[in-house]
Amino acid sequence: MHNVLIALVLMQAGQGAPAPAPSAPQSQPAPCPVSADAEFGRVPAKPIRVGGAGVYLASRQRRYFESVRGPGGETVTATRRGSAPNAGGERGMVDVYEVTYEGLEKPLTLYVDSYHYESIAAPQGFQCVEDRLGPPPVDALLAMEMGERLAIAVGSEKDLPGISLDADGSSTHGVVYDRFLLMARSARAAAAAGTPLQPDQRPARSAQLGMVLVAYPQTCTDRAVIPVSIEVGSAQGGVKPTGGSVTGDALTKLVPGLTAATGSIGQAFALAGLRQGDAVRITYSGALCGGTETSVILPVKVTGMRGVNMPQPPLPAGFTAPISPVWLQVVVDQEGRLREATYVGGPKELVEAAIAALRDWRADPARVNGTPITADSLVVITFK
Repeated sequence: MHNVLIALVLMQAGQGAPAPAPSAPQSQPAPCPVSADAEFGRVPAKPIRVGGAGVYLASRQRRYFESVRGPGGETVTATRRGSAPNAGGERGMVDVYEVTYEGLEKPLTLYVDSYHYESIAAPQGFQCVEDRLGPPPVDALLAMEMGERLAIAVGSEKDLPGISLDADGSSTHGVVYDRFLLMARSARAAAAAGTPLQPDQRPARSAQLGMVLVAYPQTCTDRAVIPVSIEVGSAQGGVKPTGGSVTGDALTKLVPGLTAATGSIGQAFALAGLRQGDAVRITYSGALCGGTETSVILPVKVTGMRGVNMPQPPLPAGFTAPISPVWLQVVVDQEGRLREATYVGGPKELVEAAIAALRDWRADPARVNGTPITADSLVVITFK
């Protein structure tokens, strides 16, 4: 699945991309605010939320402390001393930092949450000289969990076709089943066997799932040309397959419920799906129809999703503007609906209203070779 940040302010329905802003003269970075809450960052229940769990955790924590200074502009030194459970049963852990700067008699303890995000601010007693973070990327581990839940839900209801290997969407040479589709087909097979998977029950082998490419035989007027190998490469080099190519019953085991034409072969790869810049090479047992070449190279065309209907919801009764936005991580399905919304940041008391607003949001889904695919996204719900 592909990752993207949908910013409400840039993607109102019918507006398209904003005009480029005029160049501005160079200036000093604008300082970010100091929190009005004396407990912000100083107690585990009110941590500094920097986001970026997973591979970005350490770098975003470091960049946060590069953004703050002591009360007189002193450089801050932060040393991680351990972690603690997130308050109130929130997802993830809170990291505990010992913080000092020149002239401070005794180190201070600050708490940092990399599983949630809020616009950057400094604890009281510090300065915030520059926001060096910006919004976090999609949480890859959370995306995997959300994708599995959605795959089980969708796959239990319907059979999902493969993604065309041909850029024109024709699937003439074959299809690819990405990680999401393989999970959905596993759920479909389990439901057909009378043992349906539960929403949080991982399909068998889900931790090892990547993608499976299936190459079809090519029928000429006088013969059939059988595929013998499938390769995936990019400008960075080839993608290593997991195991050898398979046919027949072994292919059906690799792609649950698949009925492929006789002579089709399948090849598994560790990637979750095809990427922009990839190309697929299929080699055949003989010359292709009407030519002398024994292989075909199929460039992969990927287009990102685009918001098409993202109305700004009204602020619920009892709340007074201005108020911080709510950040949610979602999966955009093949029909452009925003699913599996999970809280990332902002006022928790507005999460229910934010999720309700998503029911009216629609996107043109991401596509591989014209075939809609699921994609992970971080969305910002700003109330009017």
